[in-house]
Amino acid sequence: MDKLNFTWLTNHACNYRCPYCFLDGRWDEFKKTDKHFPKNKILAAWARVRQKYGEAHICISGGEPTIYPDFINILKEVSELHTVGICTNLSLDVNTIIDNLNPRRVDLSVSFHPHFVKIGEMLDKLNVLKEFHWPVQLMCVGWPPLIPQLGDYYAHFKGFNFSVLPFWGTYNGKMYPHDYTAEEKGSDKHIYCPSRKREFQD
Repeated sequence: MDKLNFTWLTNHACNYRCPYCFLDGRWDEFKKTDKHFPKNKILAAWARVRQKYGEAHICISGGEPTIYPDFINILKEVSELHTVGICTNLSLDVNTIIDNLNPRRVDLSVSFHPHFVKIGEMLDKLNVLKEFHWPVQLMCVGWPPLIPQLGDYYAHFKGFNFSVLPFWGTYNGKMYPHDYTAEEKGSDKHIYCPSRKREFQD
């Protein structure tokens, strides 16, 4: 039987404030909804899942999940029960990941946010992960003001699995992704969402 897949939204809180985030302008409102559970309660819940369904795969996102209290220690034990994928801005020290987690049990979807991290800084972290054989997917959002820089991003991150996800929202009176121009959606820009491919065809 195939593994069950779970999505675990750990928190809405984030240490970045990206203008293209769906929480833009509502950070404080959504942060109030976050609940922090003790590690033993979290582990007990995932142990029940393991007992009932066997090993599953958990996709973890936020907000920024790595700022959830005691996240790495919690994840270390959860990943012994289930395989895990984390969507993270990688703002934490990558040595914390390398020293505590198993790349055969945990994979990383890293979001690159150029408002808050320089290309060189991100490359340094990615190269450390690569050295230790961590599976990493790198992505950024195709926010209209960032589109002119996408070629540079592809050039710098050419050694990694880099993709551009569509921006969902409004900008300058236009509704995206519907209002992307043909040029912006061009094959050289690679603005796509695998689960919604048909929505980006002309």
